[in-house]
Amino acid sequence: MKPWQIGNTTVRSGLRTRDALVALDGSGLEGQIRKGDGDVRFRELLGKAGVVALKEDKTNSVGRKFRAALVRLGFLYPDAPRGISQADIGSRDFITPSGHRFIQAQSVAAQQECFLRALVGLSFDVSTSTYREGGDFSPLLHLLLVMQWLEVKTGDSRLSFFEFTLFVQTTCDMTQTSQVGDEIVKYRQGRVNAANKKKYDSGAIEQLRLQEQKPLAASTYLDYGDMNLRWLKATGLFSQRGRGIGFSEHRRPLITQLQHFIQPESVTVNYWRRLTGGVALPIDDLVLAKENLVDLLGEAKFRDIPVSFEIPNIATASDAATIRHDLEEAIATYDEIAFAKQQVDEWENIAKYLAAMKGGKVQLKDSDDETVTIPSGEAPAYLEWAVWRAFLAINKLKNPPSKSRGFKVDRDFFPVGNAPGGTPDLVLEFDEFILVVEVTLSTSFRQEATEGTSVRNHVFRVGQEYSTTTKKPVYGLFLAPTLDPNTLSQFKLGTYLTDEDEFRIDVVPMTIGQFVDLFETMFASQSVDNILIHQLVTECISYRDTSQKVRQWQESITSTVDRMLAHLAVKID
Repeated sequence: MKPWQIGNTTVRSGLRTRDALVALDGSGLEGQIRKGDGDVRFRELLGKAGVVALKEDKTNSVGRKFRAALVRLGFLYPDAPRGISQADIGSRDFITPSGHRFIQAQSVAAQQECFLRALVGLSFDVSTSTYREGGDFSPLLHLLLVMQWLEVKTGDSRLSFFEFTLFVQTTCDMTQTSQVGDEIVKYRQGRVNAANKKKYDSGAIEQLRLQEQKPLAASTYLDYGDMNLRWLKATGLFSQRGRGIGFSEHRRPLITQLQHFIQPESVTVNYWRRLTGGVALPIDDLVLAKENLVDLLGEAKFRDIPVSFEIPNIATASDAATIRHDLEEAIATYDEIAFAKQQVDEWENIAKYLAAMKGGKVQLKDSDDETVTIPSGEAPAYLEWAVWRAFLAINKLKNPPSKSRGFKVDRDFFPVGNAPGGTPDLVLEFDEFILVVEVTLSTSFRQEATEGTSVRNHVFRVGQEYSTTTKKPVYGLFLAPTLDPNTLSQFKLGTYLTDEDEFRIDVVPMTIGQFVDLFETMFASQSVDNILIHQLVTECISYRDTSQKVRQWQESITSTVDRMLAHLAVKID
């Protein structure tokens, strides 16, 4: 069968739906975001809020796709199906109680729980060609049963990207879990013996396509697999395993409980009332909530995270939820610090990601697909993430890693969208200086219009913020595949004007390729030190002040980078 879809490939990251809800809430546009002008209004609202980057979109599909995703999750009331009164469901395209709960969720743990409730309630009628909402098939339950079967039979719940793409998202009979599991095991055995594993994977997809009367493109299977896995991961039940997933260890009790708890709903009115009102979870019961806290408490103690509660003393399920969210955030903070420390040993992997995007378009010709994957449409977010990891690898940050990035990450520290508008991509504090890093994949004449002003604004505001607490100089580093002359001209001026005064700001523009070369050479020569970045930036700024023309400054930047690369290369054996 053709693959089912939980969401859509425009909204690839499930947790980003919250950003769309936040933008809609209080905008005055609830109930006015459907069809024609409504699609235009919602699209423009999402662009203004920084949820999406607006590109040419004659059909205004971005607004329509985000609305469809929010409806499917029960965060907006749907258009009542034929034969059902709209009043029995709720005001069309208005935010639901479930949606408001999602908006109010501040921590990642609380947001994941809202998303989990939505996917526990989501079910399909697979007898229809469009997989209408409300039916006997739960995609989440189907996945949990297959992974549980694999764990019993193989000792590991791990499911690779291709295994999910080929066997899970193309099946919907939850009574045939063992059959799906047997097919996965058979596929694994064949792959182990395959001389060319990429060819083996693509051949398996081709066989699947040929079984359909009207086959989809092979890329569609992959796109759906990527999107479905990312939405399922947003529940917090799963952790990243290469390109695939495995059970999150601290969620074990809940995973077991859900396999007996999830009950798909087929009656239309009941389905939508349940989904939009807020689906129950086992952890809403105090006894089961306490059971789930036991493993989480063990994870905290393993990390030496202090706790100030005793499980037997918890009085309500609401209290347990508050403790659970706080504890998960504390564990995530601890783990992000550990993740930051690990990046020095991951520099080659980081360099692969950076190299894949240095030309402005994703190219992964020589990369290991199991460790270097940039989902379609997510290159801007992955560029911010890769540069962040690069500076974590250079290390010696004074501010916490979670405070150094403007974008969100999931529980496995992969990016969840870009840094929102008005927020710097990175703010990195070192012993001697502070660096505001802004990145873009834009190469067109619009680079200056879309990036120049915001970059200067971010550097100025960070400088004002830090001026009250430190005398460290604040610099900007702008990275792009190529540098438009007008962008360079803005940065060469070196000023920022307010209504009251004129301020000096220092921003150095470099190509992503230059940064990749510098990053790789620093590690290859074992000369990793943020002081080199400081020296490079200050030298480039000095040439800005002595260069009469923009091109002269750009040539000076290139010469400065080349000299540093040559100096470092001498140290390479």
